Amino acid sequence: MRSQALKNKNPRKDGAPMARLKNSIIGQANGSVGNVVVTQWKGIGVMREKPQQVHNPKTPAQLAHRAKFSLMVAFLAEATDFVNIGFKHLADKKSAFNVAMQENIGNAVAGDYPDLSIDMEEVTLSRGKLRKLLNPTISSTVANTLELNWTDNTGNGNALDTDKLMVFAYDTDSLDGYCEVKVANRSETGYQMALPFEFSGKEIHVIVGLVKADGAKVSNSQYLGRVTIV
Repeated sequence: MRSQALKNKNPRKDGAPMARLKNSIIGQANGSVGNVVVTQWKGIGVMREKPQQVHNPKTPAQLAHRAKFSLMVAFLAEATDFVNIGFKHLADKKSAFNVAMQENIGNAVAGDYPDLSIDMEEVTLSRGKLRKLLNPTISSTVANTLELNWTDNTGNGNALDTDKLMVFAYDTDSLDGYCEVKVANRSETGYQMALPFEFSGKEIHVIVGLVKADGAKVSNSQYLGRVTIV
C-alpha cells in the first residue's frame, strides 16, 4: 500500500533527510529496510536514512558524555520517587526521569573526565512554581534520624497548609540515597525522618521540595546542605 503524502522534508542536523508519514500503515510501524528507518517520534510516524556508522565511538568527548550519563542515571535512580513527582508536569511524551536527566546532566556534574562527581548544590529534583519552604534547617540529635524544621509560610502566595514535604538524603561516599515523599504538611513546621542503619555516622546531603496534596503543583527543590547523622 502506498503511503499518503510525505511531509516536512527537513534535513536533520546530520544532513540526512527526514519525512513524516501521515495516515498510513507504515506511519504506525517501526523498523528498517535497507538504509531507511521507520520509527515513531512524539506519536508521529517518521522515515529517515540510517545514520552513518561512527568510525571511532571512543573519542574523548564521547567517553566523557557516556560517563556523565551513567553517573547521573545512577544518582537519580536513588531519588526516583522524588523525581517522578517533581518533573511529572513537565514530562510531555517523555518520562519524568528523562526530563530530570536533561535538567541535571548539563548543570549538576562537576569535574573533568574521568574524575566526575555530582555537584549536590546544583541538583534539581523538582521544578515548579509552588512556594518553597521558608527558613528550612537540618540537624541530627537522635540515632539514625534526620531532623528538619522550617517556618510555616501558609498563605504566602500559593502556599497551603496541606502542601506535602519531599525529602532526599544522599551519601556521596557510599553513593546511597534515601527518599521519602508526601510526608509532613507545610503547617507542621518539622519532620523527623528515620534513616537506614548504614547512614549512621555518615555525612549526608539533603534536598527537599513540596508538592500540593493533589499533586497538581510542585516547588523548586532546595539544597539544604550537609549534616552528620548520629
